[in-house]
Amino acid sequence: RGEPAVTAAPGLVGTGTFALSKARVLPIEMVAAAWAATGLVLLMLGIGRSRVGQRMQGYALLSLSALGTFDQLHKQFITPTDLAWWSALVVGLMYTSAWLARSARTRTQDSALLVGFVSALATLVFAVLQSHVLANLQIGPAWAATGIALLTIGLQRQAADLRWQSYALFGAAALHTATPALEPADPSTAAIVWLLAVILALYVCGSIVRRTAASARAAGAELPIDDVAGAIALLGATGLLSALITQQVRPSATTLVLGLQGLGLMLGGLVTRERILRLSGLALLLACILKLFLYDLRELEALARIVSFVILGLSLLAISWTYTRYREQIRKFL
Repeated sequence: RGEPAVTAAPGLVGTGTFALSKARVLPIEMVAAAWAATGLVLLMLGIGRSRVGQRMQGYALLSLSALGTFDQLHKQFITPTDLAWWSALVVGLMYTSAWLARSARTRTQDSALLVGFVSALATLVFAVLQSHVLANLQIGPAWAATGIALLTIGLQRQAADLRWQSYALFGAAALHTATPALEPADPSTAAIVWLLAVILALYVCGSIVRRTAASARAAGAELPIDDVAGAIALLGATGLLSALITQQVRPSATTLVLGLQGLGLMLGGLVTRERILRLSGLALLLACILKLFLYDLRELEALARIVSFVILGLSLLAISWTYTRYREQIRKFL
């Protein structure tokens, strides 16, 4: 499978010369795309002819094209429209190269880290591109949407690197979307709506990842990173929703709404058989009880206190009755 150094060295020199000539001859906006296209061609030739050197040159050119795109996005030599199109082309070529390398790994025996590095570079370039061409409020949701796509492909193709990239994007999306929605000043309606959309994505994707990890564990395989990432997504979504409620709901109704969130989490945890949701809901209800006795009794007006106590008490009674009435069925979920 290997190739002699005496034949690989001229190829390396030729590839480097070819890349430099493109940088000299082509317009600046086309250079990174040309490097990525050449990298893809070298990768295809290296796979077809079992040439390690050609594949390594392809990986190197793909990495160089990512660096060139980062430089263009940072310095913005060209118009935003041209910048977006050429950068998107680089992303597409890099993802295509990663897909091709991943599909041929059983033949080429290339390192999974190397293949994952190419796809991670493509994801990073795509995320930076989104941050340059989209409005500030749209960046977080766009990252979350990209994370959903990568997670779907990663689960279908059992590609761990794509799943890890999606987890990183979810974290970045949550932080970026929460910043304008949770600021002390009045946030816009759009900021709140986008944050709610990201929270929903975290709940759904976290539950799917946790279920996938549980299925793998039952089959004798372990996905510890995915299991932890799913748990963090669920806890993060709960924390963001609680923070949004605390920030946006008037003080007299905060305890009531948080209690309803806790009740919803417990019911959702029973339906989805997700222990983290049940425990989060129970912790939130206990926190509401403490808040009632330690804060609301002194600070809230009489009507607000009465309503909060009544609603929270009815919720706790409903949980107690449900557990007593359907104890055996609930134990199966637990």
